[in-house]
Amino acid sequence: MDIEQIIEIARMYYEQNLSQEDIALKSKISRATVSRALKDARERGFIRTVVISPSEVSQRLQDWLRTRFNLKFVAIAPSRTDTAASIDLVGQVAAAHLEATVTLDCVLGVAGGRTMLSLARQLKPADRPGVLVLPIMGGWIGQTAICASDVAREIAERWNARANVLFAPALVKDEIARQALLREEAIAEILHSASNADMAVIGIASVTLEVNAGDYVSGTGRISSRDVAELVKRGVVGETCAQFFDIKGRPVDVWNRTRTIAVPLEDLVKMPSVLAVGAGADKARAFLGACRMGIVKSLIVSEDLANEMQRLDALE
Repeated sequence: MDIEQIIEIARMYYEQNLSQEDIALKSKISRATVSRALKDARERGFIRTVVISPSEVSQRLQDWLRTRFNLKFVAIAPSRTDTAASIDLVGQVAAAHLEATVTLDCVLGVAGGRTMLSLARQLKPADRPGVLVLPIMGGWIGQTAICASDVAREIAERWNARANVLFAPALVKDEIARQALLREEAIAEILHSASNADMAVIGIASVTLEVNAGDYVSGTGRISSRDVAELVKRGVVGETCAQFFDIKGRPVDVWNRTRTIAVPLEDLVKMPSVLAVGAGADKARAFLGACRMGIVKSLIVSEDLANEMQRLDALE
């Protein structure tokens, strides 16, 4: 039995909740063959089960998010008082989701950030040589930066997949520098392929004057505290792929088109599957703006983040 058949049987069993007997009848194979295929899928790392007992509140939030923003998939992870623990739990749930949904010939675009790296590191080892993982943006250069290319390489290593690296910063000095980089064939090809990816996974940064703004400044290495103040003045609440937007989901074109090396926001909106991941109530305005823009098609977040998104949405 080939890998595609094994994956199809696993999907019928775990996603469609069909019994082994029903799968055997539908696929015209023996029940023993179904059982062997499921065992093979588990051993190859195609299946990962994460058991999270959702509270009544989180179930209501899932239903609200799915309906409010017309999302294909929503999962809410329990909140933790420790930020790192919340990020790891969201990463674990997101890793399980990717393992179940990424096809064997998928072109997967990825952004950078702590939650993205947590996701990548929690993927179970598997053999997926047909998967191509691409960074959808250049890299931030701050001391705490986790670049999209780092995430792409981590996923490729876990899955024995292919990955390309984007040797370019996320934000350059001016449009002249941007155009010069985009004339480089390797950079242009990666961004073109990433813009047409089958699926993308992104994090969303909060742009704020609050205390945690210092983390954002130190992480980017290209955006100063003065820049953050100007962004907030112009209504910016969030950033993804080095591009900015307000709480209503409108792009705020500060440097979006003139200094950014990344897949454009409009291409992300058109992409058939974009999963956004994040943790922490402090990111609610940013995630709310991204959902309103239409970038997000699936969402995996912590419960406190989802709860704050609902509260803010009712006020706007």
